[in-house]
Amino acid sequence: MAGQEMETSPVVGGGSGMLRFYWMALGNLVLLVLAMLISQKPTWTITVLDAAFFGVVLTLFVARYFDIHRFGGETANGQPATRRDLIHYGVGLVAVASGLWGLVQAVEG
Repeated sequence: MAGQEMETSPVVGGGSGMLRFYWMALGNLVLLVLAMLISQKPTWTITVLDAAFFGVVLTLFVARYFDIHRFGGETANGQPATRRDLIHYGVGLVAVASGLWGLVQAVEG
């Protein structure tokens, strides 16, 4: 069609696609599994599971950082993600993860 411009979205390569899948889905699933395992322990005991839980939180933030700064990550509406989006993601991630961790620590297994 002569004279018409087609809008194309960038092709997501294997590495960047896996990175996005991790921070959008898989990492959050791992957090939920760890939260369930933590809830099986006596209340307010710190174990290696707690360290793993917050380690996953850290890897989620780092994955989103690289998605934005190295792979042209986008927002939910298809706009290029910015540093501000990364900060919002990080604050929300830490708030929700900390709340979930506190909740499962308070539950008697």
